[in-house]
Amino acid sequence: MEPIHRFIQLYRRMRLVIYRRLLRRTGQLSAADTFAADIIYLLEQPTLTQFAGEMGISQPSASYRVNELAQKGVVEKVISPRDRRECRLRVGAEYRKKTLDAPGRVEALMGELTRRFTRQELETTAAVLDAFLTALDQEEEPTE
Repeated sequence: MEPIHRFIQLYRRMRLVIYRRLLRRTGQLSAADTFAADIIYLLEQPTLTQFAGEMGISQPSASYRVNELAQKGVVEKVISPRDRRECRLRVGAEYRKKTLDAPGRVEALMGELTRRFTRQELETTAAVLDAFLTALDQEEEPTE
């Protein structure tokens, strides 16, 4: 299999695993709610404006979505102690535990890889992945 096909396969497999985990473990949430919460998680405590921009929705729509998620206990609003007008968003601990931070899973996989491959092989792979991620970042459109 050509390297490009392996990257595509890796990308697709990771998406499927993540979506399966998210949707199976968040039965009380709709797929749209789960997706919105995951975007908040991935942005690492965004402002409402950043969240709206990433989702491609208006501020009022983003505010409505966040308020719904907050009522369900999925998202928390964190008021800045320096500027009380600024609010950051984060997913709650229970949501992270159930869906995203599968305790020890990544560490177990990495442990398996370090037993199977040499340090040099892992460093080469990391360099290739860094280049791949940089290329992905350069393709993205600005969200603001």
